[in-house]
Amino acid sequence: METSRSSRYLPGAPAEPYAAAPAGLLQQFFISCPDPIIGCAPDAVITFWNPAAEQVFGLPAEEAIGQPFALLAPPGGMAALDHWLSLVHEGQTVTTIETVRCASDGRLLETSLTLFPMRDEHGQSAGFAAVARDVSPRGQAAHVPEAESRRASLIHPKSAPAGPASAQEPLAGALPTLAQVLERTGVLPAEDAGWRGTTTAQHAEQGQRHLERRFQTLVEQLPAAIYVHADDADETMLYLSPHCATLLGYERTGDVPFQTRSAWLDQVHPDDLDRVLRDLDAQAPAQNFRMLEYRLRRADGAYLWVNDGYEAICNEAGERVAWVGVLIDITERRQADDLASRLAAVVTTSDDAISTRTPDGRITYWNPAAEKLYGYTPEEIIGQSVTVLFPEGDNRHVTLPDEFGDAPALHFETRDRRRDGSLVDVAATISLVRDAAGEVTAVSAIARDITERKEAERALRAALDAAEAGEQAKARFLAMMSHELRTPLQAVLGYADFLLSGRQGKLTPEQHEDITFIHLGASRMVTLIEQILDLSRMEAGQLALRCEPVDVPAVMELVRQDIAPQAGAKGLQVRLIAPARLPQALGDPDRIRQILLNLAGNAVKYTEAGAITLQARCRQGWLEVAVIDTGIGIASADLPGIFDEFRQVDGNLTRRYGGAGLGLAIARRLAEQMGGAIVVSSTPGAGSTFTLRLPV
Repeated sequence: METSRSSRYLPGAPAEPYAAAPAGLLQQFFISCPDPIIGCAPDAVITFWNPAAEQVFGLPAEEAIGQPFALLAPPGGMAALDHWLSLVHEGQTVTTIETVRCASDGRLLETSLTLFPMRDEHGQSAGFAAVARDVSPRGQAAHVPEAESRRASLIHPKSAPAGPASAQEPLAGALPTLAQVLERTGVLPAEDAGWRGTTTAQHAEQGQRHLERRFQTLVEQLPAAIYVHADDADETMLYLSPHCATLLGYERTGDVPFQTRSAWLDQVHPDDLDRVLRDLDAQAPAQNFRMLEYRLRRADGAYLWVNDGYEAICNEAGERVAWVGVLIDITERRQADDLASRLAAVVTTSDDAISTRTPDGRITYWNPAAEKLYGYTPEEIIGQSVTVLFPEGDNRHVTLPDEFGDAPALHFETRDRRRDGSLVDVAATISLVRDAAGEVTAVSAIARDITERKEAERALRAALDAAEAGEQAKARFLAMMSHELRTPLQAVLGYADFLLSGRQGKLTPEQHEDITFIHLGASRMVTLIEQILDLSRMEAGQLALRCEPVDVPAVMELVRQDIAPQAGAKGLQVRLIAPARLPQALGDPDRIRQILLNLAGNAVKYTEAGAITLQARCRQGWLEVAVIDTGIGIASADLPGIFDEFRQVDGNLTRRYGGAGLGLAIARRLAEQMGGAIVVSSTPGAGSTFTLRLPV
C-alpha cells in the first residue's frame, strides 16, 4: 500500500516518533545534506557520491563512483591517508581531521574530514563513509547560498534543469547494492516510482526494505545526530537518531528533551539564546535551508558546541511538511578556533619575528615584528625563498632537516640579512610542523633581535681582554720589580747575618740590637715580595703545583722547628698531636709546609700566653691539620672577610703585629688549588682554630 508524502511526516502520524526513520527521508537527507558524503567499499573504492560532493570537489557522481578514495589525496598526502584508513579498517572512527583535499581541477581545499566504518545488518564490514566540510574562507562564505540553490532543485525536482537522469539517479548509481530498488516513500519524484520502468512491484517492495535497512544502519553509525520535526507551531519532533542520545549524554533517545521547539530552546546556552532567536527571525520565510552554531546543554549540565544544519521537506505542491537536520559536535573545532584566535593575537602582537614556510623553504606567513626586523612587507616576502634572509654562502636551509634528529626544535644564534642588505644578529628557534603520519608539512621560525646583547657581549669581551692584558702586564711588572727588590734585600740579609755571626768582630749590645732590627725588616720585605709573587702567579694561572703523597706529620715537625724560636721567645709551648697510623695526603709538600707555617706563624703572632697546638686526624675522607692557639681570637662579624687580600680584622693590629694581610688569602688559594680547603672557628679572648683539609 503506497504511503502519501505528507501523512508520513505530519504530526501524530508515527506511533513512536523516535523509532526508525523512513528510508525515503534518510535518502533525502543524504542527497540534500550541505556537506559532501562519500561512501566507499571495503577496498576504498567510491560507491556513493552525493550532490554536495559534486559541488565541492567539482566531480560528477558518474565519474567519481568506481574511483579509489585516494583520488582526493593532495600531492604528498598518501601516507597520512593510509594511516587514517588503517584506523577505520580497525573499526575506529576518525573525527575532525583538519586536512587538505584535492579538487578535480587540482585546487587544494581546506577541509574538515570525518571517517567512520560501515557495517551491514549482519555486523560485517561494508566499507566506510566520509563526511567532509569545506572550511576555507571561500568555502564557508559560499556554503549557505550554494546549498540553498542545490537543495531547491532537489526539493522541487520539476524545476530543476532537464537532463538524462533525475536528482536521484546519482544515488542509484552510488549504491550499487540498491540497484533495481523502487523508491516509494512519496518524497522523491514520481518518475522514479518504476525505477526506469523495468522493476516489478515485488522487486520494488524488496528494494524498499533493503533501502530502509541500509539507510537505518548508516544513520545509526553516522557520528552525527539526525532529527526530523514537523513544520508546525511547536516543531513537534518526529525522529531522533541514536547518536543524538550519545551526543548529549542520555541513555535513551526518548530521554532527549527535544520534543518541541520550546523544549529545545530550554537546552540552548543562555548566552546563545538571543542570538539563535535573532538568526531564526532574520531568515526569510521561504528559506528552506538553515544553519546555526550554538551551545547545547548535555545531560550532565555541561555544554557542547553544535553545528545545526536543517532542510525543509516539501510535498508535491511545494508545501513544507517537515524539517530534516543534522547536529554535529564542533566543540573541538570551536575550541581550536578560539585557541587559534588567541594564538593569532599573540603572534600578531609579538615582539619576536615569527614566520612559517613550506618544507622547500617558501615563506607562507610573516608577522608585523618580522616586517619591522627585516624590512620586508608580507606582500613582498610571502612566496619568496627563505634564503633571501641568509647572508651570502649561508647554507643552513639545506642542512637544517638533518640537524633536528629527535629534537622538537632547534635553538641557535646567527646573522640574517635585512631588505637593505645590512646584517642583524638574531636568536632563532626553528620547529618542524608534522601531520598525523609524521610527515613535515611546514617549518615555523621565531627570530629575536639580539643586536644590543651582541654589542654588549663584544664590549664586555674587549673589556675582559683589556683586563687580562692588564693582569699579565701587572704580573710581569711585579715579577720584574720583585726581582729588582729582592736582589739588594738578599745582600742586606747576607751582610746582616755576617755581622751578627761575629766574624767581623764583636758587636756592642747597641750594635747587635740595631743589626737585628735590620735583619728582621729585610726578612719581612723578602716574605712580602714572595707573597706578592705567589699572588700574581695565581691570578695569572702560572703557579705550578705538584700532586704527590705527603707525609703530613713530617711536615708538621718542620713547621714546629720553624716557629720554635719565636714561640720560645714569648714563652709559648708548641705541641704536635698525630695518630701513629695516618694516611698520606695528596698535594705539594712545599706548599703544604707554606700553608701550615703561615697559620702557625699567625698563631704565635697573636698569642701572648698559653700554647700553640698542631693536631692531625683523618675525618670523612679528608686529612685535617688543625692549628689551635690561645690568643686574642676573632669576632664573628670579622670571620667572613678573614681570607680577603690585604685585609686584617683591625687596623690597629697591623700597627701592633705587622703584616700586609696576604698570608691567609694565599694559604686558602693554595689549599683550594690542591683540592682542599681552610676553615676557621674562633672565640674572642679564647683563641682560634684554623683547619687545613687535604684530600687523601
